[in-house]
Amino acid sequence: MRSITVPECPHCFEMVIINAKGICPCCQRDTNSTNRNHESPTPIYVNSSTQLPDICCQCGLPTNRRRKLVGWDSRKNQAGGKDTVYDDTYLLFFGLLLSWPLTILLFAVSNMVGNSTSTSWKKNVLSIPQCINCKQSPIEVLEARGGVFRVVVNPKFVDQLNKLQRTQP
Repeated sequence: MRSITVPECPHCFEMVIINAKGICPCCQRDTNSTNRNHESPTPIYVNSSTQLPDICCQCGLPTNRRRKLVGWDSRKNQAGGKDTVYDDTYLLFFGLLLSWPLTILLFAVSNMVGNSTSTSWKKNVLSIPQCINCKQSPIEVLEARGGVFRVVVNPKFVDQLNKLQRTQP
């Protein structure tokens, strides 16, 4: 069995299946003609407990200024420890099979009983260095899931981050 590798586009940093001509389906740029150099932005994964260098994530100049990035995670909470999840889609399907008056009855009962799951949201905050000169530029967040942010940063920031991580015990 062949394994399929899904490369990352060097322009938009999305994981994509590139067509035969080398064109990215997301950004429509040619992935073969990359002019990436040491100054090209780079995506990294960081979370709120990652020790970040005191340089701007966009230009690489020293700064103490921080910008907050916020991401939200949804979580399903089981009410009363029950494993059963009542889904209105099933009720609609069976109600339509039986008859429309039964559908109305099933929806009424469903809304009175309520669902056994509820969704709660967890706020994740990342405080990342950004200098006063770059404050008008948006920080490109590619992904924010489970408290981990995938952020596009300056290569100088990546170098300093790697140095910090090597010096930590």
